[in-house]
Amino acid sequence: FSKVELNRFREFVQSDYFNKNKKVRKLMNVFYEKYPDFSIDAAAKDKIIKEVFCEEAFSDQKLRDVLSYLTGLAEDFIAIAGIRDNPLVKNQYLLAAFRERNLYKYFPEKLKEAKKWNEKSAFKNYSFYYNNYVLEYEEDLFSMKKEARGRSESLQKKADHLDVFYLSAKLKN
Repeated sequence: FSKVELNRFREFVQSDYFNKNKKVRKLMNVFYEKYPDFSIDAAAKDKIIKEVFCEEAFSDQKLRDVLSYLTGLAEDFIAIAGIRDNPLVKNQYLLAAFRERNLYKYFPEKLKEAKKWNEKSAFKNYSFYYNNYVLEYEEDLFSMKKEARGRSESLQKKADHLDVFYLSAKLKN
């Protein structure tokens, strides 16, 4: 992590919403203080044990468990940051959530926003066509859930975008 990312990750770990484990928070603070040198010798390991486990009976397994939990939080942080930093992916997840939760009122506006965002792509490459396919896929699922199949054009659009995605991906390779 860069210093900025480490600061954001520390806030993430300290958040009650994402992490309620106090030992993981303490471990994160130890690592934060060691940035950017995370090497751990025997003396550093003893310090970590004292900081994280205080006077509690210690075992290597307990430390491994806390490290494993912190690693899982780091993976979650990276995934959430990736979604937050990519409006198209965020909109795709929102569309699926709106559809699954029967929030029909919000779906059309979010779909329009996502399509508009994708159209702004500088390159009309395989990624562009894949995103179009995913959006049409969501629209097709939405229309199947809300209205009769015969009134929706999204099935044909979905197939068209999938074909163009496949061909452009094949030509790229």
